Amino acid sequence: MKLQLCFCLGIGLLALAGTGCCSHPSHPAWISHPSAGGVPSSPSIPAPAGSPEILTPSPSTGNGVPPLNTPSSSRFLPPNMPPDLLPPTNVPLDARYYGPGALKFQTVEPPVAPLNPFSSPAAKPDASKENPVPSELQDPNRPERIPPPAVVESPIEKTGISFPDGISGFAEVKDRVSAGLRPEPEGLEWLKNHGYKTVLHIRRPGVDDSADQELVAKKGMKYLSLEVSPETLTGKLAAEFNAIIADRENRPLFVYDKEGTLAGAMWYLYFRISESMLPESARVRASQLGLKTTATELWIAIQKIPVP
Repeated sequence: MKLQLCFCLGIGLLALAGTGCCSHPSHPAWISHPSAGGVPSSPSIPAPAGSPEILTPSPSTGNGVPPLNTPSSSRFLPPNMPPDLLPPTNVPLDARYYGPGALKFQTVEPPVAPLNPFSSPAAKPDASKENPVPSELQDPNRPERIPPPAVVESPIEKTGISFPDGISGFAEVKDRVSAGLRPEPEGLEWLKNHGYKTVLHIRRPGVDDSADQELVAKKGMKYLSLEVSPETLTGKLAAEFNAIIADRENRPLFVYDKEGTLAGAMWYLYFRISESMLPESARVRASQLGLKTTATELWIAIQKIPVP
């Protein structure tokens, strides 16, 4: 009886050792003993709600290389993948499986170099010429729309006469009629060398002009003189001045005074009477020849001269 009981217990122990499992539900099951090269299987424990997905390794395929895991939302790419299992390089990568990081290894073919590397790129067409802006919409202050200033040639430049030395304020008034301040001896020499025939001296009453008359005569030119002051300025005196200017026998003619004020007053009346200039135009023109409107007495006398 004891032998039969021991035999049954031995058979049961052998059966339990052969199955290698335990009746306890929490004990992991083994496919084979670890010493025999077996691989433990993962327990079927559900993941808590809201936790990230955890991928478990798959069983071996038998050749020592683990197979590819099934793609999932975590875009897991197994590390140290053998070359024979890498995706082909001649087809586009699928970012949904290999992840966005794999796409950075792709390269773009560089552009073809020009035949002549030293040639300059073609100039781009001017859009303003293709679609010109209407003239009424263009800015009038643009530099290309502002006309260049007109070049005004002075009578001296037209006749080719250079400005003389020894004559301050020299100016060409009209054809072969010039004006300026009292000339120095070298100025009279210049007038002689340029063919001037007459010199008109505008002076105040009582001023001795014998020295001027003698110097002009030595140069072979005709000397004329008029006395001008606020008291002597009349229409008759203005007519006499205008007649001397209009006489072509006196040309070339040079008119001068000591300061320019007296001659400027006579030139104003000449422009108003002989040239029929407006008052403002005559004033501006005569101011260039010595007229001083701040000389109250002389300017008041000018305004009293009747102008036709």
